[in-house]
Amino acid sequence: MRKSPLVLGVALAALGLGAGAAAQEATRFIGATPSHHSDERYDMSVGVTAGQQPRRPAGYREDREVFVVPSHYGDMVGMTGDTKDTVFWFKDAGGSLRNVVIHDTASRFFKLQASASSRYEADSREQ
Repeated sequence: MRKSPLVLGVALAALGLGAGAAAQEATRFIGATPSHHSDERYDMSVGVTAGQQPRRPAGYREDREVFVVPSHYGDMVGMTGDTKDTVFWFKDAGGSLRNVVIHDTASRFFKLQASASSRYEADSREQ
């Protein structure tokens, strides 16, 4: 069965858009990988009554997107950013700094979680 040039063109355009979307998604997160969602629930007392007594705890719920960071990045030592994106800085046992960039941090709940890394290799040579 012969495909028309229009059908072939539409298929190629859709493939190109899909590949572009995948490439854009891959660069959306630097150093952290989206993993899953965490539905967190807790009770917390906020404020005081007219008699200056703590208010009864109320229930809260947060749906957080979880990003995993390789454990070899080390401990988080700082954060920088602007009103939209945040850069989280990690320092490993050897003193190397690594950054993790999460976009749109001001508009959503998220959680960074260390994940065990294995088979770590680094090629440190001049380019």
